[in-house]
Amino acid sequence: MVDIQNIGKRYKINHDRKKYFTLRESIISVFQSKSKEEDFWALRNISFKIEEGEAVGIIGKNGAGKSTLLKILSKITHPTEGRIELNGRLASLLEVGTGFHQELTGRENIFLNGSILGLKSKEIKARFDNIVDFSGVEKFIDTPLKHYSSGMQLRLAFAVASYLDPEILIIDEVLAVGDAEFQKKCIGRMNEVSKSGRTLLFVSHDMNSVLSLCNSAVLLEKGSFVVKGPASEVVQRYSQNMADASEYLALTDINGRPKITLVKIDSIDDNRLNLCLKLNSGIKQKISLDFHLRDHLNRIIGFGSVGALKYNEMLEMNKGDNTYILALNISALASGTYNVGIDVTQPNVEWFDRVPDCFSFKIEKSVVESHSRVMQQGWGYGSVNFDVNLIEIR
Repeated sequence: MVDIQNIGKRYKINHDRKKYFTLRESIISVFQSKSKEEDFWALRNISFKIEEGEAVGIIGKNGAGKSTLLKILSKITHPTEGRIELNGRLASLLEVGTGFHQELTGRENIFLNGSILGLKSKEIKARFDNIVDFSGVEKFIDTPLKHYSSGMQLRLAFAVASYLDPEILIIDEVLAVGDAEFQKKCIGRMNEVSKSGRTLLFVSHDMNSVLSLCNSAVLLEKGSFVVKGPASEVVQRYSQNMADASEYLALTDINGRPKITLVKIDSIDDNRLNLCLKLNSGIKQKISLDFHLRDHLNRIIGFGSVGALKYNEMLEMNKGDNTYILALNISALASGTYNVGIDVTQPNVEWFDRVPDCFSFKIEKSVVESHSRVMQQGWGYGSVNFDVNLIEIR
């Protein structure tokens, strides 16, 4: 269904800081030497095939090129080199609002997307009730989309993408912004799509979703193809690669939203993990830091938070760089390798930043010690809370 042949995508990085020019300076700049530019390959030499009815998980660290690949497959952007052959009607859901017109109503957007996919009005009408029922926006179906909340837009977009019966369905990790009930509905619907014999491409950092939905997976790393194979084997390889990551470093968010820029392990023993966490914000803001602990198979086995439960316990972020020293209580962990992800949020209001795989750490204990621990790898799946304490603000 999909044949990807030596795909590459190149971007230009300008190292000269842009500034506002007067007309005179703009004219002079034409005769001056060109600014320093660097080629950046988001993808390079990507080749693999996807068979009809195959459900494929696209996995990799942040910056691996997963979303870029999906944008090329969805024809949102063109590859710099290589070619792609698609044999079937394709629908994609890459981010909230993609392919929707904000001035049109929900009803009109359903018919617009169906027409783009090549469906006749009669075919769209046959699916209309299922789309509206799944999305839960019946009361607002004749309201312009610009008045919908982001959650309503997401539900409608997913329903449209999955119920208009494309031969190839592409889903990026947009489900991260939905609530738990909606995510469960989406996973169920994608299972239906997959079992119906249609082809599914699914990008996610949640390895449980990949393992439950996909029979195969593709691992990307730094814009390069690593391997394609059975989902369980590729997920295992990805988790092993994560064991080498002890630090996370990112650029400041140009939009000024609170963003994680550095996560580093200060010290660790059998009972406590001390972290140095740096964030940058364009405004003064109250935030919550939520920690997700995963085992060697990337299954969530524990949660911890600072500020998620009480407003007066939320962290105060100043404009610019903020540094926090935090202590995670890991005394309940058995021997093994663990991955840590962090979310920056304002609970029930806004999600600012997410790094699913900040770093990993390893604990080594005797067999007797390991069996006396509560949080054995794979036990207490998704239900164990661990303490996170703020030690210092710098």
